[in-house]
Amino acid sequence: MHTYCDKQWDQVQEYIDGIRDGSIISCKEIKLAVERFVQDNKRDDIEVRVDQVDLVFKFFSILNAESDDEIKQFKLLPFQSFIIAALFGPYKKGTPHRKYTEAFLYMARKNGKTTFASALQIYFLLMDGEIFPQSILIAHSRDQSRRALEALQGMVMYTPSLAEKLKFNNRSVYIGDGTTQGFSETVPSKEASLQGYKLSTCILDEIHTYSDQKLYTAAKKGMSSKTKPMLLMLSTAGDESKTFCKDRIAYAQKVLRGDIDDDSSFAMLYMLDKEDLTKWNKEECWYKSNPALGQIKRIDFLRDELKKAKYFPSSRYDFLTYELNMYTDSMTKWISQEYLDRILKELDRTGLLGREVYLGADFSEVKDLSSVALLFPYEDGEDVTFKALIYYIIPNIKEKQQRKGNINLKAWIEEDHIIQCQKPIIDDEEILDLLRDIEDKYDICGFGYDKRAATKLIAGSNQFISERITKPIQQGFGLSSAIKEIQSLIETEKLTIDNNPVTNWNFNNVHIGHDDFGNWSFRKTKSLDAIDGLVALTNAYKSWELEIYGGSGLVQELSLLSK
Repeated sequence: MHTYCDKQWDQVQEYIDGIRDGSIISCKEIKLAVERFVQDNKRDDIEVRVDQVDLVFKFFSILNAESDDEIKQFKLLPFQSFIIAALFGPYKKGTPHRKYTEAFLYMARKNGKTTFASALQIYFLLMDGEIFPQSILIAHSRDQSRRALEALQGMVMYTPSLAEKLKFNNRSVYIGDGTTQGFSETVPSKEASLQGYKLSTCILDEIHTYSDQKLYTAAKKGMSSKTKPMLLMLSTAGDESKTFCKDRIAYAQKVLRGDIDDDSSFAMLYMLDKEDLTKWNKEECWYKSNPALGQIKRIDFLRDELKKAKYFPSSRYDFLTYELNMYTDSMTKWISQEYLDRILKELDRTGLLGREVYLGADFSEVKDLSSVALLFPYEDGEDVTFKALIYYIIPNIKEKQQRKGNINLKAWIEEDHIIQCQKPIIDDEEILDLLRDIEDKYDICGFGYDKRAATKLIAGSNQFISERITKPIQQGFGLSSAIKEIQSLIETEKLTIDNNPVTNWNFNNVHIGHDDFGNWSFRKTKSLDAIDGLVALTNAYKSWELEIYGGSGLVQELSLLSK
């Protein structure tokens, strides 16, 4: 009878054969990892204990998890079966010690690595032979910690034999049948303190967010007295400025090549080869970073994302970093000129008179460019398109007209593309006159502004613009959802912006910053020059979003949930 364990061993062999003969597309590092396991089986000082691997396979045979909105048996994919065999099989001959005490699984997102690790977390708690198991999964954010714990709890609830033995609270799963003591916790990295723990297992999730190795060092120290400790590190590529993950990749590569002799360190690095870096748009390369492509992760999803990545540099960063697992510059230009040429058009301003409008403002220091944006929504059933006007205001200072890149604003001022104040400062009264003129012409439904600036000016505007619809907007990564939505509107040509050359200049100036959690922000520090019009436009969109979805700031808070 062909048992469940036999089927998993078949998958292990198929994976080994596929990697070796090239029928499974893989990078050099995965080929080396497979060869390393093959050689483990031939070493005199290492014994591969099939019974220990079977124990893990048997655990997965009873494990149920949510998949495609159904509760199903946890289906191990070939690469996961291989990881289990390679990680749990090799032992130092004649000892109770596994060969590997730490492992690094590096792959693009949405390949099931966190769910797989959560399942292993339960295995380590129940079946790894520890008398008092202590296991902890350290997630990169509170939201990720919550989701990892929910996955853990779901597996327990959906698997009757586990539900009889394990209990859980808002932070951990623990053995609750009285047979032994032990627990498995899930915590965000900012709240993680490993002092006092005697860990048998520690899972460090998304280590690309780590600035240093403090948690790694603390975890290793906490496991020093255990017979079969396991430190499991998981990650996708991330911000180049945070070097811990990049250092672990470099170290693992040297171990796999044999440049460093470290029998305790296991790694599966799913990444592009160097020669693929200029061919990232070729589908055959995608499998190297995505071992579950076509099984957990849909290839049509990547095809859709590629279309955006070709035209939007900011989307290209997300595609390369999170979908192809490549480290790249976290500062990227936002919108290509090809798309700007499609959406920057002269608007019929008389046709806008009397329409509902949402304002956004970016009031700079008193001696530099400021901006007010007007966003007009056009609703057609559930479909919404937008038109936008953007005003620019500058103080009467000659030196402020000469900008970076040999740009002189004088001609734009003379052509009324920029409003020049009478005084050598941004005059509040002149701004209020502009806002009054806008209020006379249109039906103002929302007004978003940077809450850190222009308190006096906003107070003045509340004399004729209702305070109820005047909203302070969280800047920085708080604008992430609005920036992404505006890009989507540009991509689908559902946003038309009045063809002011100053706006085109602003677009060419702006760079997008990316944080560890996939949020976007405008980065002035990397910009060529002014981006005030785009900040004002984003604040206007945010004011529309808040008014439509709730003035309590719910949407604003949702955009920050992943932080």
